[in-house]
Amino acid sequence: MTFSTDLTDSVAFHIGYSVPEVEAVFAAFEDSKVLHVWSVVPEYNRAVYRAIYAKEKQIIDHFDDVDFDFNIIPSDGRDRPPSHPCSSASISG
Repeated sequence: MTFSTDLTDSVAFHIGYSVPEVEAVFAAFEDSKVLHVWSVVPEYNRAVYRAIYAKEKQIIDHFDDVDFDFNIIPSDGRDRPPSHPCSSASISG
C-alpha cells in the first residue's frame, strides 16, 4: 500500500464510522496533490453536516501537509452507485 492509498482508506474510515448517517464515502487523489472526498448522506440535515464538518476539520488538522477537497452529497432517496468514477476508497457507514 502506498501513502495515498492508506490516507484515502483512513479518511473514508474516519468519516464513515464517526458519523452514522453517512451512507458512503469516496476518496481519490488528484495528481498526488489533492485528496477529493465525497461523503454521501440520505438528505440535507444541518446536524449531520456539522458532524461531518467537525470530522473533516480533525482530518485537516491531522494531515496538515495534504490539500483536501471535501464534499457532502445528499442521495435524496436515489440508489447509491457502487463506486464513484474516481474512487479509490469506499466505505459504507
